Amino acid sequence: MLNCAGKMAPAFAGGISLPSRYSDFDRIGQGAKSVVLKAHDSFLDRFVAIKFIKAEHNDLVSVRTFQHEAKVLSAFRMQNLPVVLDFGLSQCGKPYMVMELLQGTSLKEILEERGPLNFELALDISVQILSALEHAHARGVVHRDLKTQNIMITWGDDGKPLAKVVEFGLAGGIKRPESLLGGRSKAIQGSPLYMSPEQAQGRVADARSDIYSFGCLLFEMLTGATPFAKNSIAETLDAHIRESVPGLRSRLPVDSDIVAELDFIISKCLRKSPSKRYSSALQLRDAMKELSTQMKVDEAERLRSFLHAVQAATDAETAPENVEPCSNANQRLFSMVLSVMAALMVMLLSALALCPGAIETLIVPEVESAQL
Repeated sequence: MLNCAGKMAPAFAGGISLPSRYSDFDRIGQGAKSVVLKAHDSFLDRFVAIKFIKAEHNDLVSVRTFQHEAKVLSAFRMQNLPVVLDFGLSQCGKPYMVMELLQGTSLKEILEERGPLNFELALDISVQILSALEHAHARGVVHRDLKTQNIMITWGDDGKPLAKVVEFGLAGGIKRPESLLGGRSKAIQGSPLYMSPEQAQGRVADARSDIYSFGCLLFEMLTGATPFAKNSIAETLDAHIRESVPGLRSRLPVDSDIVAELDFIISKCLRKSPSKRYSSALQLRDAMKELSTQMKVDEAERLRSFLHAVQAATDAETAPENVEPCSNANQRLFSMVLSVMAALMVMLLSALALCPGAIETLIVPEVESAQL
């Protein structure tokens, strides 16, 4: 493959001429319009990810969208969003973006591999996703394509799962000029399985549209399926617009207060009218955090009850073997014996009281014997 200068370019560099600081290229992923390479950056002495547009999509709109994504990502500074390290144009005039290399797996792949997540993990990942959205929304950026494919799960410094929201190519908001799409501002954009009703109708998407998509994503994390999947794109979009929200309880094998709370949260996220959803990602994140805290308290209480039951069983097993609990029949017999003995004692004391000499007869001989 020839580069812009007519010389052979590195096989994995996609035929573009990158600065000499980058080497050891390896293709690690690709999307509909872009390719991602792994490369070594000699300046930073670390491996990075380099993203660029495929040759067949190197049109003006695609290039502007790509540049917009780089600009959006470069403004972010938080752990649940990717970090852009560099951005530039190759000698061919082809834009490329250098980002931190994420060693992880998409949430979609995890769900396909292991099925629905448990409540604790789903809540933890949800809080992280909402933190990323809150950070983006506060800067006037709406993702507009939130889905499990665009959530990368890697490992944080604390050894716990770390979620990162990626792929801001369709991001919009106050910082996105409408001319970016070449006058197609009313075009339907996003992924049908997660698309809000307003997006499905070609209307303007705002932060509450991301909240709707998150509701679809949370439903999928808990059940393994999206709430409005149909046989065709048209039917799926129509379901987002017209159908009521499927109940979470009907999709889960267990029923509890936690399930009821999650059902309420999802149904509020998926309201058809944006004004009836959570007003912000921050408000929704606080609701999820409160539920997570309550779940941990309930789990601790269940664990405490379980440990008490185990201790009681252990105490019963270690009790002396010769001490056996009385049966009801034995208890009645024992009570009768005590009653008879009490009656005899009363009769004896009564007789002694009526015959005082009897007491002397019982005691005096013993005293006399002692004097001998």
